[in-house]
Amino acid sequence: HDKIESLESEVVSLCEELDNWQKTSKGKGEKIESLETKMCSLSEELDAQLSANSELKAELSRSDEMKETANRELVSLKERNEYLTKDLADCQERLHDVQKRLTDVENDAIEFMNIIASKQE
Repeated sequence: HDKIESLESEVVSLCEELDNWQKTSKGKGEKIESLETKMCSLSEELDAQLSANSELKAELSRSDEMKETANRELVSLKERNEYLTKDLADCQERLHDVQKRLTDVENDAIEFMNIIASKQE
C-alpha cells in the first residue's frame, strides 16, 4: 500500500515538473519527452501494483473465509467431543452397575451352592 502511495505521489510530482518544463523551457523537448516516458513507465508500474494489490485482497478474503469455516468446524468438533465424553462416562457408569449386579449374582449363586451343599451333608 505504501508503494502505491509513493508511486501515485511520484506521478503527481512528475506531472507538475512536466507542466513547469513546458511553461519555462520550450527548447528542452528532449527533457520533456524523457519525463513523459518516465511518467508512463511509473503509471504502468502503479497499475501493476494496484492489480497485485487487488489480487492480494481477494486472496486474503478467501483465506478469511477458510479460517471462518475452520473455526465453525472446530466448534462443531468440540461440541461432538463433549457429547461423546459424556456418553462415555454414562457407558462406564452403566458398565460399573452391570459389574456390580454380576458380582451380586455370583455371590448369590455361591451362597445358594453352599446352602445346597450343606443340606446334602
